[in-house]
Amino acid sequence: MARSVHGRKIIMSSKYHEGEIEIQEMTGERNAAIRNAGVISDSIIPGAVPFVAQQSMVILSKLEEDAIWVSMLTGAQGFCEVDAERKSVNISLPPYSRIEQNPVFSELETQDRIGGLFIELATRRRLRVNGHIGEKTDAHFILSVEEAYSNCPQYIQRRTVNDVQDNESEEIAFTQEAGNTFEGEIKPVIENADTLFVGSASPDGKVDASHRGGNLGFIQIIDEKTLRIPDYRGNSMFNTFGNLHLNPVCGLLILDFDNHLQYHLSGQAKLELNVPGTENLTVGTNRWWDFHLEEWKTSPIPHQIDWQFVDYSPFNPSIP
Repeated sequence: MARSVHGRKIIMSSKYHEGEIEIQEMTGERNAAIRNAGVISDSIIPGAVPFVAQQSMVILSKLEEDAIWVSMLTGAQGFCEVDAERKSVNISLPPYSRIEQNPVFSELETQDRIGGLFIELATRRRLRVNGHIGEKTDAHFILSVEEAYSNCPQYIQRRTVNDVQDNESEEIAFTQEAGNTFEGEIKPVIENADTLFVGSASPDGKVDASHRGGNLGFIQIIDEKTLRIPDYRGNSMFNTFGNLHLNPVCGLLILDFDNHLQYHLSGQAKLELNVPGTENLTVGTNRWWDFHLEEWKTSPIPHQIDWQFVDYSPFNPSIP
């Protein structure tokens, strides 16, 4: 099937929706995207099954009314397990993941659309698994796979996991912080962040979770309600940008690794596909996107994890 974008006839692909295709065309990366489409599958490839089982963290994004929230779920190796047909992932829930402070897990229900990202910081490997909740109990939920594919290791800062401590308590003493500006306690967290996760959704409600990373300062605070984030070279698919092109609603997750806190941000994005003079800051793409904050809130990281920073990605551009 063909359609026209800016006067050019292009071939539609069932692996991409209209927004992704339009961004691929506007950036001149459509041919590369078509070549890379073969990695997208409706099941998890056999080689990724042990990778999922050995993870101690997974990033999940969820669409809730007019907001998208992104959160990290943690556990000892084996808390995520792929079924024999590789069509679903059984993800265990620790008791205190039910606390009201977590905007993803407190309201999780069967059939909710979920974007999943299994990421191993120590090896810079990651696997996207998007789908919906097929079953949920207090102890676990089933993520039914709609699409799964690996991503490149670029821009991931290496951190090893030295220890994962379970907490048997049903409740945690925690005071949630929240706000609607980038003033106060959240400002230094952003300024010292080298890792960011973003959740987005297509107009039909398919939710996605993705990683962004860079050297300290790659996230710029433009004003009290706006962040600016460079878009470095990637796999040419533009899954996140394609979603944001048609649906600007998105969520961010910034982790405070040292204090075991998650900062969940909801808002809207504005894409800038050609910002002249920013080649050095964007690895030559001249692309940025602005995140306009509506609300942020905190929650604890579910397990006490001892992360050890190793090094920055060699692909990160320098920050002036």
